[in-house]
Amino acid sequence: MRQKQRIGNAKTPLDDRFEMEGGRSSERYLRTSSHWVVTDRDDGETYILWLIKKTGAAVDQDIARFLNDTVRRVRGVLARKAVHEILLDVIDVIEDDHEIGIRLIGADGSLDALSARSRRKIEESARTVSGRVAIWYQIARLARGVGYLHGADIVHGGIAESTVFTSCLEPLELKLGGYEGCVHLGSVGSGGAALLSPGSVVSYGQDWRDLGKVAAGLLLQNDTESAVLLPAEQRLLDRLRVPPQFVHVEGEALATEIEALCSELELVGSSGRHELIVLPGRDLLRRDVPVLTQGLIPATDREALLSFVQDDLTGDTPIAWRDSYRGDGMISVFTQRAVYSVRPMTNDDRFGRIVSCRMRGAGDGALNALPITARMHVSQNINHAQDRAARTGGGAIAWASVGKDPAVQASDRDLVEWHALVLIEVATLLEGRLHHYPVEIVDTPETGLVRVAARTDAERDHWRAKFGRNEAAADLQREMLRDDGSVEWTLTASGALTLGPSAPKLSLEDVVDADGRRLYVFRHEGRIPIEGHVLLRPRPDKGTETQVRRRLNHIVNSRDNFDLLRAIGDPRSVGLDPAIRAMAPPGAAPTELDPSKSSAWDIICHGHALNLVVGPPGVGKSFLISRLIGSILKDRPTARILIAAQNHEALAEMERTLRKHFTELGNDAIVVRMERPEKNSGETRLKARARSLLDTFVLSQTSPLSRVRRKAIERLLRVQESDEAVDSEGEAILRDTEHLILRSADVTLATANSSVLEEMAAQSQQFDWVIVEEAARASGPELIGPLSLGSRRVLIGDHRQLAPFDAERKARLYSAGAAEALLEDAVDIIAAVSDLPEAVGASLAALADNSSLRLDVLGAALRLEQPFREIAETAEEASNNVRSGPVSMLTEQSRMHPTICELVSETFYGGRLTTAERIVNRACPIIPSTGALAAPLVIFDLPSLSRSRIEAFETFEGTSPANRAETTAVLEALDILGPASGEMPTLAILSPYTAQCNLLRSLVATRTDQHTGLLGGFASPKGDGLFVHTIDSFQGGEADVVIVSTVRNNQKVGRHALGILGDRRRMNVLLSRARHKLVLVTSTGFLWNAIQWSENEQESGSDLGFLGGMLRRIDRMAEPKVPDVLPQASIVVCGEDGRII
Repeated sequence: MRQKQRIGNAKTPLDDRFEMEGGRSSERYLRTSSHWVVTDRDDGETYILWLIKKTGAAVDQDIARFLNDTVRRVRGVLARKAVHEILLDVIDVIEDDHEIGIRLIGADGSLDALSARSRRKIEESARTVSGRVAIWYQIARLARGVGYLHGADIVHGGIAESTVFTSCLEPLELKLGGYEGCVHLGSVGSGGAALLSPGSVVSYGQDWRDLGKVAAGLLLQNDTESAVLLPAEQRLLDRLRVPPQFVHVEGEALATEIEALCSELELVGSSGRHELIVLPGRDLLRRDVPVLTQGLIPATDREALLSFVQDDLTGDTPIAWRDSYRGDGMISVFTQRAVYSVRPMTNDDRFGRIVSCRMRGAGDGALNALPITARMHVSQNINHAQDRAARTGGGAIAWASVGKDPAVQASDRDLVEWHALVLIEVATLLEGRLHHYPVEIVDTPETGLVRVAARTDAERDHWRAKFGRNEAAADLQREMLRDDGSVEWTLTASGALTLGPSAPKLSLEDVVDADGRRLYVFRHEGRIPIEGHVLLRPRPDKGTETQVRRRLNHIVNSRDNFDLLRAIGDPRSVGLDPAIRAMAPPGAAPTELDPSKSSAWDIICHGHALNLVVGPPGVGKSFLISRLIGSILKDRPTARILIAAQNHEALAEMERTLRKHFTELGNDAIVVRMERPEKNSGETRLKARARSLLDTFVLSQTSPLSRVRRKAIERLLRVQESDEAVDSEGEAILRDTEHLILRSADVTLATANSSVLEEMAAQSQQFDWVIVEEAARASGPELIGPLSLGSRRVLIGDHRQLAPFDAERKARLYSAGAAEALLEDAVDIIAAVSDLPEAVGASLAALADNSSLRLDVLGAALRLEQPFREIAETAEEASNNVRSGPVSMLTEQSRMHPTICELVSETFYGGRLTTAERIVNRACPIIPSTGALAAPLVIFDLPSLSRSRIEAFETFEGTSPANRAETTAVLEALDILGPASGEMPTLAILSPYTAQCNLLRSLVATRTDQHTGLLGGFASPKGDGLFVHTIDSFQGGEADVVIVSTVRNNQKVGRHALGILGDRRRMNVLLSRARHKLVLVTSTGFLWNAIQWSENEQESGSDLGFLGGMLRRIDRMAEPKVPDVLPQASIVVCGEDGRII
């Protein structure tokens, strides 16, 4: 792959940035260690640097890329809170002209650099059982750390005393380092992964053997002097030093076994006393306690001060209060005299450290404080505390239980958001089951047709009632009446999620009444079941079970990623680690950005755990993303960026924009989009790119491949031109080449539910940035997969356009009664999906058992069905503080004519959307330029049915309405409109209903030039010859002229009359696609009737007021404001047949 060129001048020498204990760089590599404790000269912070010398050759650029890859990968591991406490925290890659390495934080130094005094303390601990308990606990921590690395497919390769660090000596607390350079290369010398050392062995098993050596050293099991271990200790240490061959060692299981050993050791010499053990913090006896004694005991009299605290804590029963909002577990202990702040130790919560104390005031206390019934013992230091705990046996009480109500003591539970994400996926499965309708097959009147009728199933109707649903027959009738032909049905004997290959495909043809029964007539492909009683159900999308399993796996894998889970619920509740903010930051905002984009850029640069950009139609979301990515890669060529979206069309547009921008910059960045180039193609774009790369490589004269290998690749390339199957060797070559391209990509584009993301998560791959396009159309479970792969996260979308599929219908399942029924059936529901993680069942069990947790989770599930909308609307409610929060809005659009923009802005965006100055006076490529149709907004206004002589405007194809009078009006508009001289503008015809689209397609096809693909001189929006589209298929699309046929015209009122037209978000999409001219074919009289008969323009649960506002604005725009000047809008009156009057 190509080498990237670094941009910039000579870098600041590391010796000038940091004060290094290892001396200047010329002296540094005389030492054996590759880790140095340093002090930053700017901020005074202490860091650890892992450094290697540069060679001055091109390989230095490869090393930089490898190290950046490593930092991304380990940041993914460190996202889990438990891991963060065990492994050294990786900050970033640093370099100057002579050295490159990684900066870390979280420890004081390595074991091999301990002072003689500190080393003696550890040796003294190893000679007592109680002291060894503390050491074994630390070995368990290290074992967990190794397990976490192995779980992320990282082999450490160099565990030794030089890579095990102390973050605290009293009590002993160890952290694992040295892994930061182990994925691709290792350290020189004995530190780090040492992968470059000749003859070194690198494997999972070797990691455990190396950990055994470190454990043996800590426990004084060496040649010079050995401590006597108990038999159980010796057996476990022997197994650690020589792990069994061909057996995978699980870090968590080994750590649990070590902790069980510690529990046994603690029982040695048990006296059966129940105590809470505390020890003083560093400054407690020197500063706080002397003040508490009012100077009666000097700070130099340590023993007397300890006795004072002991007497105070063992006097009248003290009480304890735990602040649940604090993440460090701090407990306030109140005595008659004082208030003590006690922090449980992270490695062993049997011990609490008193970090401070003060005189108790009159108002000190807490209403929910609980009494401490156990005796409290104050130890001088950690060694005395451990000895005391050993003597009490199992009587040393964990501080985790202090200040907690015993009824809820076991509250080490997962976050509410995590449970909510699991529940949403279970609700997805349940919602599908609620659309399974019991029917009986009546007959097959002719070939290809089948008639079915609803049948009564009392048991199913009772089950449906628990979710507030009607009887199945009633809901089936309603669904059939609403069927617009977009749903494909099937008949099955069972309700299994996965369909067999013989399940037929059905489409509704008609609804008839015969012999007192309502029959549903379907056209079918495939064999009809032989059973008379079957289920009529929507045919699930291909791979539904796989997608549900994939999303649940993403959710389970994010279980410990507390920051991400909290951020997806409320980004303001989570701060962004400054180290992450400093990784691959964008530069200054380009001057070509408008003020709203510049503001969004600055907010993204400032960084939140999750940034949202609200992007109304035409504001240039892709433009902003491309500039942001270009800026990131300019300053950090090794950065990796993931772009995810709900559909391939959005990704295709983003890829085009990126490639165009990179060409302008002269940047050779690798952009890979994971999708099939054509609907019926079995080959992905990535595979096609792999073939192209192989073709170039094989034909190259400098190819180093052997003759046999070249023949295999030539054979593989020949297969592409024939119908032959690729052999196993060819598949392996393609797979390896795809992997190489994917790992080398600067920008990867994939759908949010892509299997590629699942594979990346399994490989613990990480990106510097994850950007999700059309994020408002994604549910929480759909977002969690891509977001878990990144350090910096940006969501871009518009919650005022299309929502996540079925979100509002599923929301009904989160009412209290329906939720209880959902959890009752949850076990059966998830049984429909094979190979689910056990954590899914554990979550559902917790919800079933805990009513208070369930209530919180139901609220969170409602929010996380549409997380983008929830976060954006919360920010809007606090509009005074929006600029300082994680949400920004782009407000300058450059797509729509100012008149169209005004209509959309006032109707849907509260007037905030404005038009860029550069397009206000742009030339219109459409004629006529004078007359009624010259206005940018044209209404073809048909009479309402209530004022017409005809029986109906609406006809039905199945149950989808069509309006032939409106199709005539559309053709009238096409007869008048045309391209200006020398122009080839684009044209789109939109309708919310499938039947109307089908009718329009048939009429338009007769007018389309078969050779040029043009319609009256207009080109299709996507260049594919398709002019007619539904709302959902055209979100994100645009055209110079858009003609909208609204279809509905009947004598009903309110939402029943309007159908989809009453959906604010869908109407937004319909009206915001046109660049120069919007032609709206409708009946304003019908719309007014439907709205005005609704109470105050609003029905229960559905606001129709926006339509009234839209119609009033159109009327104002159509009024001439200046004589002889064309108004903003024109209204063309049509007759009942749709022709212009």
